[in-house]
Amino acid sequence: ASEPQQKLVHFNSLDLANLAWAFKKARHDEDELMVAVSKQALKLLDNGSFPSQALANLAWAVGSRSMPELKQALALEVLRKMDRHDLQYVVAMLEQDWPADVMAALGNKLGRVLFHFLRALPERNGWWEASYEQMLLGLKVENFGKAGTQFLLSKLSIGKATDDFLSRARNEVQK
Repeated sequence: ASEPQQKLVHFNSLDLANLAWAFKKARHDEDELMVAVSKQALKLLDNGSFPSQALANLAWAVGSRSMPELKQALALEVLRKMDRHDLQYVVAMLEQDWPADVMAALGNKLGRVLFHFLRALPERNGWWEASYEQMLLGLKVENFGKAGTQFLLSKLSIGKATDDFLSRARNEVQK
């Protein structure tokens, strides 16, 4: 086994995902390391020991790489644990390129949250008021990610979010 592969055997799923995420964030394209991460991740995925944060981080890190076996295993694990994903990881995972069934399941989960969020908002009487805008800003609706924020704003009859707002939403998701 390669040196990276020998060292990674001691990493848990979050360690692996964070390592892969850090290398991608720093724009280091380390093929040998990513192959070793993939092999170890597949072993851990078989054991079911991947929390939502690790799934989201590793999915982002492998992004456009040609790693079909790992991507398939990640997709299956995302679906298997759908009821346990926290909202922030659902939003982060929605920003990735998944098979249609995974995107639909993630979208449905976010949709259920947005449905209840919208129902809980106070009624607006007439035109938009500054106090309502401040309330929405205080709720940090951009944390719903690009798709969730656009959906929410359209349901509030605000229209399309500005590029600046969407950029802030993407930055929040990637933190």
